[in-house]
Amino acid sequence: MEIQPTHLLSDLGILASFSISKKVSRDELKKITTKVKKVFKKNDDPIIFQKMIIDALVENAKLSANLDIPPGLVLNEDNLKKLNLNEYYTQLFILSQSLSKKLFDKKLTKQQICFIINFFVNAFEITEMDFDQFNQNFQKFKNDDFDSEE
Repeated sequence: MEIQPTHLLSDLGILASFSISKKVSRDELKKITTKVKKVFKKNDDPIIFQKMIIDALVENAKLSANLDIPPGLVLNEDNLKKLNLNEYYTQLFILSQSLSKKLFDKKLTKQQICFIINFFVNAFEITEMDFDQFNQNFQKFKNDDFDSEE
């Protein structure tokens, strides 16, 4: 059974329940808007533009929530390892999601996708043993039976 982290305010009995939120600064909002404007086409619907901004803000909040430890959170060593692995896999997930979206937008066929995957496997000299090792490590992570070898 995994020991859940506690918060200092809860531990001391000051607040039994509370939520931690992320404030988006004007600068962050400007950066996100600028990035979305680069992708947004002038002839697109303004509603699509707003949806793209909202989606980007949600992704920004998810990334921040997964990467930043909230102030006052008390973690034991196993929780810190799990948190570091969560950050690691979250970053890989975001990279993979971004790449897959770009490929999806190109409307590639399954054969073309297979070609790209095959290219990656060959370019990085990935073997079946590498896949087996990854599956073992990832299964340990999912079962909270991880170690610091990763």
